[in-house]
Amino acid sequence: MWIRKKWLLVLSCCLCVWALAGLCTSVTAAEPTAETVTMSATQYNALKTKFATLEIKLTQLQQNSTTDETQLIELKTQLENWKIAAANAQNSLESANSSLAKLETSLQTLTQQIDHLQAEQARLKRQRNTWAILAGVAMVYAICK
Repeated sequence: MWIRKKWLLVLSCCLCVWALAGLCTSVTAAEPTAETVTMSATQYNALKTKFATLEIKLTQLQQNSTTDETQLIELKTQLENWKIAAANAQNSLESANSSLAKLETSLQTLTQQIDHLQAEQARLKRQRNTWAILAGVAMVYAICK
């Protein structure tokens, strides 16, 4: 896009120079050939200078164009690298979410097992205390008798 604008600018400048050269020249009606152009040395030098200036600008625009193309290629490469990095990050995030879901399931299972073991421990403690009380009552009964 930028290159096209540069070329259009250069071509329009060349067209302007060509049109100015056509206006500044005087072609006599006696000469039937359109191949011969007559102009003064001042006009010729001005045209030559303008042409050299346009050639320099064209060279600069071509160099800038090459630099811009190189930068564009580098930016496209960086963009592709960022896309790959983003895809890798997305995969890692999905993997982490999957692992997190598995860990949550394991945590729930462990919590249930802990609750079950605590209930069983409380039951065993009650049974132990009950037997201790019964043994104490039996001992007191045996002593009293």
